[in-house]
Amino acid sequence: MLGTALAAPSFGREVSHEAIFATKFEQESDANYDQWPDYWTRKTNPEYPHYTKVGIVDDPTAENGRSLQVDLDGGGVFVSTPAIPILPKFGYKAFIRVKAENIKYTDARFVIELQNRNQERIQIQVSEPIESDGEWHDVKIDSLRPNSAQIDRAVVYLDAPRGRRGDMKGKLHVDYVIFERLPSMVVRTGRLYNVYDDFQEVKVECTLSGIREQNPEIRFQLLDETSREIEGKSDTKRLAGRLIVEDSFRADDIVGTIGNRPSGYEGTQYWTPDIEDYGFYKIRVEMLRENDKEAGHEISEYDRQLEERVITLAVLPKLPRPAHGEFGWTLPMGENPLSFEVLADMLPRVGVHWVKLPVWYPPNERERGEEIIRFAERTSASGIEVVGILDDPLAEDWDIRDPNQPSDVANLLLTDPSFWQPQFEHVMTRLSLRLRWWQLGNDWDTSFYGYSELPSKLLSIRKHLFRFGQDVQLGLGWRWPEQGRETDWLPTHETDVWEYVQMSADPPLGAEALDERMATYPRGSASRWVLVDPTMHSQYDRPEKSLSASEKKQLHQNHVREFVRSMVAAKIHDAEGIFVANPFTGPEGVMNIDGTPGELLLPWRTTAHLLGGCRYMGQLTLPGHSTNHVFRNEQGQVVMIVWNDKPTMEQLYLGKKIERLDVWGKRQTLESDDQGRVRFEVDRNPSFLIGLHPAITAWRMSVTFDKLRVPSVFSRPHDNLVRGRNQFKQGVRGHFSIFVPQRPEEVELNLVTDNVPAAFDGRNRTWEVLPRQGSLSIGPQEEFSLPIQIQLNDATFGQQPVRIDFVVDADQEYRFSVWRNLRVGMDDIEIKVSTHLDERGQLIVEQRMTNSGPRTSDFKCLLYAPPRRRKRTQVVMLGPDENKKIYQYPHGEELIGHVLKLRAEEIYGTRVLIHRFRAEAGSAQPNDEPQEPGQQDLDTQVDSTAPDAL
Repeated sequence: MLGTALAAPSFGREVSHEAIFATKFEQESDANYDQWPDYWTRKTNPEYPHYTKVGIVDDPTAENGRSLQVDLDGGGVFVSTPAIPILPKFGYKAFIRVKAENIKYTDARFVIELQNRNQERIQIQVSEPIESDGEWHDVKIDSLRPNSAQIDRAVVYLDAPRGRRGDMKGKLHVDYVIFERLPSMVVRTGRLYNVYDDFQEVKVECTLSGIREQNPEIRFQLLDETSREIEGKSDTKRLAGRLIVEDSFRADDIVGTIGNRPSGYEGTQYWTPDIEDYGFYKIRVEMLRENDKEAGHEISEYDRQLEERVITLAVLPKLPRPAHGEFGWTLPMGENPLSFEVLADMLPRVGVHWVKLPVWYPPNERERGEEIIRFAERTSASGIEVVGILDDPLAEDWDIRDPNQPSDVANLLLTDPSFWQPQFEHVMTRLSLRLRWWQLGNDWDTSFYGYSELPSKLLSIRKHLFRFGQDVQLGLGWRWPEQGRETDWLPTHETDVWEYVQMSADPPLGAEALDERMATYPRGSASRWVLVDPTMHSQYDRPEKSLSASEKKQLHQNHVREFVRSMVAAKIHDAEGIFVANPFTGPEGVMNIDGTPGELLLPWRTTAHLLGGCRYMGQLTLPGHSTNHVFRNEQGQVVMIVWNDKPTMEQLYLGKKIERLDVWGKRQTLESDDQGRVRFEVDRNPSFLIGLHPAITAWRMSVTFDKLRVPSVFSRPHDNLVRGRNQFKQGVRGHFSIFVPQRPEEVELNLVTDNVPAAFDGRNRTWEVLPRQGSLSIGPQEEFSLPIQIQLNDATFGQQPVRIDFVVDADQEYRFSVWRNLRVGMDDIEIKVSTHLDERGQLIVEQRMTNSGPRTSDFKCLLYAPPRRRKRTQVVMLGPDENKKIYQYPHGEELIGHVLKLRAEEIYGTRVLIHRFRAEAGSAQPNDEPQEPGQQDLDTQVDSTAPDAL
């Protein structure tokens, strides 16, 4: 596992009384004057050649005037400290000061290895690569806590293997190595991975060891997903500490240590949090020193805190698990941090239907192959398919490899098969009859990208890997091409070469980018597998060190929303595989690096359970314009996911019993009114609606106008058709009615048509639709078309919402509404208007017009701003180039908030374009383009006085 990154340039560190090992390469550490630190060891082999010069040198830039210097000379180096005796009951940290220069190809790191008495590796922690800039840096490997009672020693080593190209002039300097012992504070629950089905079963255990204070206070706090304390959910207890008795060590075990062994106490305290609902929670546990107010020793809360730990847990609500699904996890580190046994129990509970893991193992570790087979068999019984990843077995030390970096398997497999086939023979012989799905390289590996004649090369690789005619499904990685680079898509191929392609990008794609790329992905015989990244939009990307509670909440919501939208985007475009490349990325991911829940586990699970195996149906136009996507599962149940950038209230008939779930899985049954409609609030946080009536949902989606644009020619009828399909499995009878609502700005202007005031019923009097209502008689699954005529009179240019109400008798009577938009004006003319106040207080109205039609047009433009006088201008020979006109009104603040009307009359033509807009002091422009659900502006809002929809 990776440790803490390198710090900024360093200026040295004192050896504290907590240190149990320290060297600054002073003369005392080189008793025999051979320029080599006493009891240190060095490994030499072809990767770490003996000619690499290593020794203690005088160094005026080092803190003690001496440092351990490495002259790489094109080679590598591996040097280690003597064994440092440790106890599993304590925590540890290392401080190392290092300087590197002229290093370009060598990946130098510090590693702490925890061993048992037989010097066998039990645990490892690795630093980030050492920065080569000629400056001293502190490498701080913090919070190292032994995870096994067998651990009794630690070794710190510098590992700088020679890369494919050596650094001839590369140098490394080590100023000091200090290893300190810390108090150990371990907080756990009764579950290995802190995932529960019943919130009443949660019990927290806090174990302290090596603490200096015998009876400290232990404060337990229950936090929500944004780390805010839940009111009334905390408790404080006192620990009864016991003195720790240390084990004895053999003399040869403690050579080189400095002998500090400060006394400490240990003890355990328990707490049962009062959790009242399902969801994701954090538990903060603080160890506090005594605050003796009576003795006059009162100290601040900040100074009282000795240690703090925060753990996460998830309480899973009951959700139906689909029999099949596209959602999966890749486990790049295999059974690290969770064992195969734990994973086999957890994965079916958290919405996983696919799991990838590297399956190569050394030939002498046959038991590893048996473990993989047992894991595959157990997960298969839970409906989970295992995909075996074939990485380059010669690439690097598998224990310390970075799981987020791409492999380079093509570099191996495109060589002579006689070289690489023996490396995989034992793996394929053991596993290829048990695993059906295979992948060449990890999820980020795009090493096959760009090779010519790829199908024939892959066919050869396939034949050499699977020599016994196994029925396998093979996949490879490919990068998302840049927009406009269609030739970079994976080449076409014959069948039985590869069955799927795993797409990836660096940096990873967000929801919007994934949606765009999937929309252009050419469908072929290979299945399309994609990645959704849990680290996008995490608050750790923010440069600020401290965030307010509202900022944290906003960032948290953005993070969750982006992740869920990525999953939905992949489902919309029928991706056959939707994977998290590494779920164990930290608290803001799906899982923490220690195997406990991350903040995205429940959003992942809820989305995967509700959408897994579903077929995408489309979108509904909702009266509040909320963005939504509708899916239907294998059992015929219809699910909608919905959100809106602006909080709004939706009200309509969806079905008999509608349940709402948030992304955390919390369930609410929506109440229906006397007409069967449900009313629910929608905001920027996605939520799911379950139980939509399948036939009515499909009916709504089928309804469309034959012509989506109405010519802006007044007092003339324009023919149109309302088309749709009866989605019931039986014939229906009923009737329909069409309602065109008046816009808010038209109500404000109290528009008059033929000297008759606009009625209070909310009907738009500038539109006349005939017939307004009619009867229906439609056979099962039969299409229908309803002829109508539309006549306009001073109608506003742009989008106009139209509502079609249906009442049908099927197995019972159903009443429901369908919302659609018609646009006044054809495609060719576009009008944009913006307003602002200038420095003299004048209202400036900017009018911009373009004409994309084949002929130029002339317009007489009239601007009405009651009670001001009408203004007039003329647009001559309007073509594709933008024509700009400016109107000025003195004392413009008097008009701010008022609705103005622009009337553009075509000279030598019949069109009249009406554009209404609200005067604003800024420069916002109304949007006249066709809109997706979820967008609102003046042109598409529905008047609140309109009759109730169904």
